[in-house]
Amino acid sequence: MVLITGGAHGIGRATAQAFASSGARVALADIDGDAAEAAAAPLPRALACQLDVTDREAFEQVVGRVEAEIGPVEVLINNAAVMVLTSLLDLPVATGRRAVDVNLFGPIHGMQIVIPRMVERRRGHVINVSSVSGRWGIPGENVYVAAKHGLDGLADVARAELRGSGVSLTTVYMGPVAGTELSLGMKPRRLVRFSTPDQVAAAIVGASLNPTPEVWVPRSLGWRVKAINVLPRSIRDRLLAATGVMEIATDVDRAARAAYEHRIASSGSPGRGPEPAGVTRES
Repeated sequence: MVLITGGAHGIGRATAQAFASSGARVALADIDGDAAEAAAAPLPRALACQLDVTDREAFEQVVGRVEAEIGPVEVLINNAAVMVLTSLLDLPVATGRRAVDVNLFGPIHGMQIVIPRMVERRRGHVINVSSVSGRWGIPGENVYVAAKHGLDGLADVARAELRGSGVSLTTVYMGPVAGTELSLGMKPRRLVRFSTPDQVAAAIVGASLNPTPEVWVPRSLGWRVKAINVLPRSIRDRLLAATGVMEIATDVDRAARAAYEHRIASSGSPGRGPEPAGVTRES
C-alpha cells in the first residue's frame, strides 16, 4: 500500500494514478480534502484523507486510518511542498516558518510515524520528493532551498541509521514541473528543463520497484548537477549565472504566482481558496 502526501494535484495525483495502474492500493493525503476525494474517486480501491502534514497528531491519525482500512503502509511518498519566491530580506517570518514546516517537518513527521511500523515488519520504502534546489543555492527560493538541503541531509542520516533494518530511502530530484503551482510563472533554462508530473510519477514508481538512494528527472539532470558541483565555487557560480539558472526564481511572472503565494502568506494553507483555471499543485 502506498501513502502519498500532497496527493490531490500535480505530481502527487500523477503518482497515485501510476501506482494504481500498476495494481497497488493507494491513499491520497492532501490539505485539500475535497480535491483528494476527487483525485481518488476514479482509482480502484483508493482512499482519500484530508491532511496538513505540519500537524503531527493529524498525520498519526491518517496513518492509523489508512492501515486500518486498506493495510500497512509499504511505501511512503513525502511529496507535499510549498514555495514562495522572494528575497530572503523580504520573506515574512510566518511565511518562512510555514515553508519549513511543510517542506521539512512534514517529511520528518511522516518518517517518524511510518518508519517504526516498517522496521517492525522488516520492510518498507520512503521516497522523499526533493528538487535540484537541494543541490544549488538559487536566489529567490531561500527557505525552499534550505528545507530541501535539510531533507537531503535527513535522508542521508536516516539511511545510515536504518541500515540492515529492511527499510530503504530514495530521494527524487527534478527541476520545475509543468502544471504545478510551484512552477507558476517560471521559465525553462538551458540547464534546467521542465518535467511533467507523469515523468516524475514514472520515476517514483520505478524507484519503488528498484530502490536506489537517488533518482533524477530527467536522468541527465543528475550528471549535469554533479559535474557542475565539483567545479570551484567561483566557476560554478559564473556558469550557473551564464545559463540563466540563477534567475529561474527571480525572472518570473509575479502575477501568475500571486493567488498561490497569497494563500500561503495569508492563511498558511496553500490548499485552500480558489484554484486558478487550468492549474494544478505539486503539493
